[in-house]
Amino acid sequence: MRRRRGEFAATAGVRSGVTVGIAMVLAFAMTGCGDAGEQAAGQMIDALERGKITGTKGTMETIAQGLRAYSVDHSGYPEVQTIEALMAELVPAHLRASVTLDAWGHPFSYRGGSDGFTLVSSGQDGRGGTSDDVVMIDGRFETMAAPGGP
Repeated sequence: MRRRRGEFAATAGVRSGVTVGIAMVLAFAMTGCGDAGEQAAGQMIDALERGKITGTKGTMETIAQGLRAYSVDHSGYPEVQTIEALMAELVPAHLRASVTLDAWGHPFSYRGGSDGFTLVSSGQDGRGGTSDDVVMIDGRFETMAAPGGP
């Protein structure tokens, strides 16, 4: 099996096997159990999404640790504008492996300057600037305002 760029080899096969297994369970639950099966399937999908958010935040925290180590060595954060350029700066001295994708398979976005950084996952929908984005500014997670909000 080929790895997608930014995906750790040790988890690539496990992820695809788990996804296929979950899809089979959901299909069975929805077709064989009526309303209760649909409710259980909906709850499972919600749990999977929460797991992806948790996994994405964990990945972002790991990247932030690498950024903090870099800033100690270089008196500031990498002044680059893409996740690929960031990984070129961090790996291998400050981060063990390059990771460019979130749990949904979308690339992270990164903007950095000497005094701070912003790291963003575009979330499930893959579009930046929407309410499902996971945003980290200078190592802290921020809440995105809903579209059309203040």
